[in-house]
Amino acid sequence: MIKIKYTVNYSKGFYIRLILMQYYRRWYVKILTLGGLVSFIFCFAFLLSWNPIGFHSFPFFGALYALLVAILPFYLIFKTNRTIQSNSLFNQEIEFEIDSTLIKISYPNFEKIILWSQIFKVENDSNAWLIYGTPHSFFYLPIDTLNTEQKDLFMKWVVESSKFSH
Repeated sequence: MIKIKYTVNYSKGFYIRLILMQYYRRWYVKILTLGGLVSFIFCFAFLLSWNPIGFHSFPFFGALYALLVAILPFYLIFKTNRTIQSNSLFNQEIEFEIDSTLIKISYPNFEKIILWSQIFKVENDSNAWLIYGTPHSFFYLPIDTLNTEQKDLFMKWVVESSKFSH
C-alpha cells in the first residue's frame, strides 16, 4: 500500500489567513461587509452635503456601523493570535499519514483518523489542501511539502473520495 507521510509545523501567518478566509466565506459576513461599504459610501456622501434619503441621524449610525465592519478583521486577527498563543498544538509538529483508505493526523498527545468516506470536502487553496471533516473544521496540508508524484497520488484519492461526498 502506498502512503504519503510527512511532518509539518503550523505557520502563524498562514493560519490567520485561513481563519479570515473561512470567516469571510459565510453569507451573513458578506452581507455585513456589503452593508458596511454602503454605509461608508452614504456617510461620505452626507459629508459632501448629498443626502438622497433625507435621514438626519443616518450618518451617526451609518458611521458607527461602517467603523464596526472595518474593525472586524483586526478583531479576528487579534482573537486568532490569542488562540495560537494559548493553544499548545500550534507549537508542536504534526505528522500526516495518507493512504488510499484514510488520513491519520498525529500530534505528540493527540491522534485523529479520518476515513476518506467520512470527509466532508477537500478544497485546494493556493498554498494548501483544506480537508474538512465537518463543514466547520478542517486540517490543512501544505502543498509545498508534497512532491509531484505525491500530489498526483493525493489528487487521485481526492477524486475517488468525491464519490462518497455528502
